[in-house]
Amino acid sequence: MGRLLFSILLLSAAMTLFGDITLESQINQTGSQIQFSGESAIINSQSDIYAVYCRNIGNIGILELALSPGYGVPFFTYTIDTLYTETPDVIEKVLPVIKLLNDGNLFIIYNKLISGNRLVLHKAFYNTVQNTFTISVLTNEISSAPVISKDPNDLNVYYATSFREKASDYVYLADRMRSVMPEQFNVKLYGTSQFRGDVHSNENIVIAAGSRPTFDGFTSAHNRIRYDNGQPADLNNTNIFADGGKEYVKKKHLPDTADKLINIASTPFDSTADIVYVKIDGSTYQSMYANISETQVQIPVYSWFPADDAQARDIISSGRNWYEDAHVIWTNTVTKYDTTWTPGPSGIAENSKFWLNTTLWIEGTITGVQSWGSSKDIYITNDILYSSTFPGYHPDGYNPNYDDYSEQINTEDYFFLISESSIYIKYKHRDPFQNNILRADNCQNTILYGVFAAIGIGDTESDPYEWYNASKFTYEYMLPHYGLKDFYSISPATQNDTLYTDVIYHRYIIADPETVPDSLKMYCLNNPTNFVTATGTGIGSISAKDVNPGYHNSYPNADVNYTPPMIAYDFPGYNPVGPENIQDLNFQRGSLAMFGSLIVRRIGYFYISGGDINRHQGAEWDFENHLYGTTTSPAGYDCRYLFYDSRLKSLDLPEIPELNNISFARLSLMNDSLNFESDFAQTASDNNTGLCFYDYDDSLSIFVSQRTENGESLSAFDFFYSLSDGDTLQYVKLEPNTIEMDLLDVDINEGITYFLFHDNINSENIVYNFYPDSNQLTEIYRINSATEVCDLDFLVDNRITIAQFENHSNPDIAIYTEESDVTPLLYWDSAFSADAQAPVSSIYYDAFGGNFIFMCFQTNENNGWGNLYCGIGDFDVIGTKDDVLPVEQFRISNYPNPFNPETNIAYSIPEDADVEINIYNIKGQKVKTLLNERVLKGSHNVIWSGVDDNNTPVGSGVYFYKLKADNRTISVNKCVLIK
Repeated sequence: MGRLLFSILLLSAAMTLFGDITLESQINQTGSQIQFSGESAIINSQSDIYAVYCRNIGNIGILELALSPGYGVPFFTYTIDTLYTETPDVIEKVLPVIKLLNDGNLFIIYNKLISGNRLVLHKAFYNTVQNTFTISVLTNEISSAPVISKDPNDLNVYYATSFREKASDYVYLADRMRSVMPEQFNVKLYGTSQFRGDVHSNENIVIAAGSRPTFDGFTSAHNRIRYDNGQPADLNNTNIFADGGKEYVKKKHLPDTADKLINIASTPFDSTADIVYVKIDGSTYQSMYANISETQVQIPVYSWFPADDAQARDIISSGRNWYEDAHVIWTNTVTKYDTTWTPGPSGIAENSKFWLNTTLWIEGTITGVQSWGSSKDIYITNDILYSSTFPGYHPDGYNPNYDDYSEQINTEDYFFLISESSIYIKYKHRDPFQNNILRADNCQNTILYGVFAAIGIGDTESDPYEWYNASKFTYEYMLPHYGLKDFYSISPATQNDTLYTDVIYHRYIIADPETVPDSLKMYCLNNPTNFVTATGTGIGSISAKDVNPGYHNSYPNADVNYTPPMIAYDFPGYNPVGPENIQDLNFQRGSLAMFGSLIVRRIGYFYISGGDINRHQGAEWDFENHLYGTTTSPAGYDCRYLFYDSRLKSLDLPEIPELNNISFARLSLMNDSLNFESDFAQTASDNNTGLCFYDYDDSLSIFVSQRTENGESLSAFDFFYSLSDGDTLQYVKLEPNTIEMDLLDVDINEGITYFLFHDNINSENIVYNFYPDSNQLTEIYRINSATEVCDLDFLVDNRITIAQFENHSNPDIAIYTEESDVTPLLYWDSAFSADAQAPVSSIYYDAFGGNFIFMCFQTNENNGWGNLYCGIGDFDVIGTKDDVLPVEQFRISNYPNPFNPETNIAYSIPEDADVEINIYNIKGQKVKTLLNERVLKGSHNVIWSGVDDNNTPVGSGVYFYKLKADNRTISVNKCVLIK
């Protein structure tokens, strides 16, 4: 398909052209080696030529303008500014570009490299009448080379900003500050929280106005930092913001996978297990596997059933027999779960990295550097401590009593816990390492050391609350789940103590009330009736959703002096250590102290007020729609301390999640205002922005950036395009079908984007096109080339042409318009190229108007530095579509080929014409005129004996014979003379 499209673009394979470069000039001054950025750095306007480049003097880069009022003879040069005082790692990012205004004045746009390897974008306005330069700063938020549009009316500069930093540079970083409540957009931070270290949110930071936390580091937000009463936070109040803060900063995007840990971690655990429980004892670990089975059981629902031992005994002691009086009114179908534990592997944990694809339970004391991660949820079952740090002390030696670092520093122990799902501090659990005893370690004060990262993006396809599925760090059962416990009591049937199980299932119907007869709706657990107050729990009155009051007033409930206990807030079985009464759940867990860094995709509750007005106003729990509970007592950790471990600043490990930001901006050159900026979040590159391209026509505007990593170009490209105003950009990640590609040029022609790549593996220059409606690259053609010094342009009839460096000994440049087995249109072996004796490092080619071409190249004489040359010439004919002769009526070929001493050139023409056949050498110089006369239509032939016009034999090599009819070029073919 690509080949066919290319043949359509060519119109005719016989419409091959030939040309020559006549005016040649050196642009820079002799003895001053330079680098320039290609087509955006040079302008040819009628007889005027302007070029900007970087001239190197030692380690100092000088911005220079060269201009010529007469086709390059002579050039005058001006020194404008200093680009750097130490050669940058990527020289392309400081190379200047140039914009010619309609009034004849110039803008020169360039980056200066300042301390800290930071770029600052400048512009120099050149008044061509007064011959003066005015320099000003445009922005210091830039990480790419600036680019400009070819459109003369587009007076903007386009650039990219990108950064990468470790997520562990923050004590707390959240992508989304949203809770589990749909009605509550932002989670509030309360006064019992303390953050010692930098804090950042990619949304708002909302602070409880009457109970303000303290921020001992720099605090930033992509949106607002405000109080819950709507008032803006006073970021200059050092009692709250010790190091100040800033709003509307750029987003800091997290990766949504832990690939860097996965690639280096060992995987000794069975991925088919439902749970892997790991206990770490210093330098070693042991594990257990859990397999969870489920069965469906049927449980009868009685017209009444005692809630606990006290109620059962009250009934029996009053002479009643509830067992005989009650009757089965319904049968509940319930899923029961059974967990079976078996031993898992054990091994060395010190200085090890592990990855699991199962739910992970973990606890222990850490020796050395340990990294653990899972694609599933992670549950912390007890404290995470460091062997060489006393619990509660700071591992970096910080002494809070004196606000200094006078304590002993732990130089050995580091812990990293990364989940592509969520991380929970477990509520209670049964410990398979200890005969399944019930443990409640994390129901009191909790201490955690290390970096904890929950980075998964969640399921964005199947859930309208996609943010709800995003990974979070929180505690298990962040809202109370009340239930009714199993109990022992006397059985009216046997008069023996009996274990009463599944109490809630025996008492209530769990089916949808709409499916239950009206006479039984009072027994439904989630029957939507009025609120009542349950008392007698020992913790005060608590509002709850009640079933129909008629149930509690029925016999024998109404005949005993007993207030019915709290009913379940949730279906039983949700809590694996329950069911539990409210007394078991209605408490706060004390304090949570973390020493390290907390990184979350979405915030989870540390503490929730029982009177939170934003809770769902209904008692039942609706998991499908993420609706939870109603007013209860407070829950969670009433004190939260997040202390940054400053040792992390100097620690550089691949498993630490990296933050990145890429945004593309447009800034007006006329008034220096930022008039467009777009932040591309997760869709764009997680690597640095490399070489950028911008182009525009009436129907399309594009911005392209090749990704880089560690200074090396990657075969992946971020492509942004707009079909309208240039502000509503759409994103496509482009990946050509060859793994090592460099992007050389981008052009738009008639609404289609064309990419010129160099294939480093196959040594070919390749042209692709891109249609916005297909969102994919289509290969058009490729040309063999060992060099990636190449440029793309279009002739006036919209045919694609490529100018590329050809000769490795001398910088000869050839222009092609067809596939690799067809001859070039032009070879430019410039008069000064013989002195260069070096490969070309940059090239620019422009086919403009009529027959004219403008070409320039920079030699590579000293590690990328060299001289800049230009040439102006023409093709014999650059035709339009109307000039093209019907190719199928013309024929020309030679035999033999290769030949010695002569070859027969046979041709045919469809009508009488003035025919010219000439021989050219590989440099485009005419060697011999074989024919120049009026010829009748039909087939003819002419002999070339390998001599020139002076009848002197020519040497061995490649030659071209060109057929012209009525002064229009028909074809240029190749022949080879061998002696």
